[in-house]
Amino acid sequence: MTFQYVKVSGEPYEIGVQMAKQAGDKINRCIDIYADLFASVGVSWAEARQKAYAYIPEIERYDPDILAELQGMADGLERPLVDIVTLNARSEVIFSAAAVDGCTTISALPSRTSGSTLVAQNWDHYLRLHDVMLIVDIVQKNKPRILMVNEAGLIGKIGMNDAGVGLCFNALGCEGTPGGLPIHCAARGILNSYTIGEAIGAAIQQKSANGVNFHIASKEGVSVCVELANDGYDVMFNHSGAMAHANHFVSPNLLGYVKDRFQERTPDTHIRLGVAQHFLNNHQGEINESVIQELLKNHVNYPDAICRHGESANKPVGKRGNIFETVFSVIMDLNKGTMNVANGPPCETPYVQHKL
Repeated sequence: MTFQYVKVSGEPYEIGVQMAKQAGDKINRCIDIYADLFASVGVSWAEARQKAYAYIPEIERYDPDILAELQGMADGLERPLVDIVTLNARSEVIFSAAAVDGCTTISALPSRTSGSTLVAQNWDHYLRLHDVMLIVDIVQKNKPRILMVNEAGLIGKIGMNDAGVGLCFNALGCEGTPGGLPIHCAARGILNSYTIGEAIGAAIQQKSANGVNFHIASKEGVSVCVELANDGYDVMFNHSGAMAHANHFVSPNLLGYVKDRFQERTPDTHIRLGVAQHFLNNHQGEINESVIQELLKNHVNYPDAICRHGESANKPVGKRGNIFETVFSVIMDLNKGTMNVANGPPCETPYVQHKL
């Protein structure tokens, strides 16, 4: 079984309406799931909506087209705009103190591959999110065409565009000044970019409302990790040709003042990053999609491994932290314009190819 495929096109508002018409049930279900997750950390849906109002002017200042698309989605669902904004600010509504993603990301450049730029990740969350995932194909006017693996209703997530820019990302958690742009809106800004330099600008041009690492790559053979805290950022270039990231800050420029909180809830981040980078550094021969699949299936520190089975495994919680599962795995070849997606832990789910 593959995730539902949705193709939308036109002006931003029209794209939002079409998204609602094609995937409305999943968007409503996604809102319900996050309302439950908010409640589990003591934030009611009414409180979440109230917090989300503050992000509307930030989104409009960043890109009015994004707000127009969110409005179209809301109108198509016959829901108020703030409901869709609340969903898109789901990481910020409960702020960094209760970040709700985990994952391991990888990029490999032509110096280590057969000539393509590859970017990949396992996205880890609660298994219930599996039912609201989409493959979204967005044909825009005056902006790149985008192919994403997306939670229904989010404006931006993990994907690539036909200009050869690809994006994966890792949730980070830190203390800092509240306010700013929701990270999923910045993700859409990155995927709306024609070059990796423009994508970096889209990531950093406005204060981030949450901690995140944007792992951005280009078919030109370069990649970066852009770590954002609430009060700063750093851009780290992939000098070695193969780079990994997980769910803790690694920038020496940020570690001096950022209070990293997510690693306390997901201590396996250190193992996942260490295992992934060691594998990439020591692999003999070219890194191709089969090699990356092998890495994404790695079970060191099972069940909280790169290929995570944390929610389904019958293990005591103890000090493990967040109990996440790999909801999907994705490998993108930015030169070929292909996206291979496994809709579950890659050790037990085959990859299915989608193409721009």
